[in-house]
Amino acid sequence: MKKLLSVLLALTLSSAVLVACGGETEDTTPNLTTTAPTTTTKAPETTTAPQAPETNEPTTDEPTTDEPSTDAPAVDTTGATCINDIEGVDARVYAFEKPSEFGGPVGLIYYFEDKTTNVHTEMASTIADGGYAVVSIDGELFKIEQYANGAPWFRMNVETPGATLISGVAYEIIVYVYNAEDTMVYYTKAETKTSALSTENAPTDRAPLNVELPEGLTKVTADAASATAEGFTGQWGDGGTANLFDGNTTGTKIGGNTSGTVTVTFSLSEAATVTYYTLYTGGDTATNANRNPVAWTLYGEVDGEWVELANVAASKTNVTGLEATNSTPYSYAVSNAKECVNYKIVFTTDSAFQLNEMELYVG
Repeated sequence: MKKLLSVLLALTLSSAVLVACGGETEDTTPNLTTTAPTTTTKAPETTTAPQAPETNEPTTDEPTTDEPSTDAPAVDTTGATCINDIEGVDARVYAFEKPSEFGGPVGLIYYFEDKTTNVHTEMASTIADGGYAVVSIDGELFKIEQYANGAPWFRMNVETPGATLISGVAYEIIVYVYNAEDTMVYYTKAETKTSALSTENAPTDRAPLNVELPEGLTKVTADAASATAEGFTGQWGDGGTANLFDGNTTGTKIGGNTSGTVTVTFSLSEAATVTYYTLYTGGDTATNANRNPVAWTLYGEVDGEWVELANVAASKTNVTGLEATNSTPYSYAVSNAKECVNYKIVFTTDSAFQLNEMELYVG
């Protein structure tokens, strides 16, 4: 890992809290309850069997800030334990919290799949005994001197100055834990998480990536019956994969709870060079905005290899264009169009995902 520059910032954390987590089974998402003098955080229960309910990402009240800033050290992981490499532990960012205004405090919640390892309490003890943590957000380091800990959740708050974080943009997050002797003890592997920050004060000149369909296009049909989807932790009873290509743009949908990506693979009746495609938002997206995909990549199979044909992802200059509207079409150009029979589209998702329809065009 390249050496990262240290930065100076003002930060704080909420008081140490105890988080109660619901039992972990194959069918249930854990509950998150963070208790502080004025703040409560709770993740809703999610049942994925026999039929998964429609659920959303947990939310967290705005953190407060009152700690002085300190320099974050350069990063050297030599001798430290990578939490992700501990057998039986799934350490991942569960939430990238929403502050009250753009560029304000950010809350990260790490979740540890295996409660028996106690690595989360060991990390908290290291900090309580004079240590600290460093969070790297896209290579920018922020030092944390307190954690709010609760098994198996591990919550941290960090001040991010400069209004650099933008809603809908994917950021790389890494956490490092140091002891009182400035020796790194633990670290996590890089993980990409999409920011859910408020856009109230975000740049207003980011261009949408969706386009108007030109005249003269011909719609081609995907085989709905043979379409498959991977990445759902549980598809909803009315969210079957075939619904994405059934010609119904306002009623039936593909949808379910996810762990971050959903890959839909489908075939055309005959080879075609798809130059444009349209995605229709779900019928209740206006009240469930986080079910829109936040990014996606379209691939075509060429000579037995998957080739990237188009990519749509938010950046500091562009937005995907999808809005929180019901059953609304948004169209996109295929920048690297190839003649293919087999296609797949990989959606980056929140904790839930849905679309009404996908239409494909040539010409």
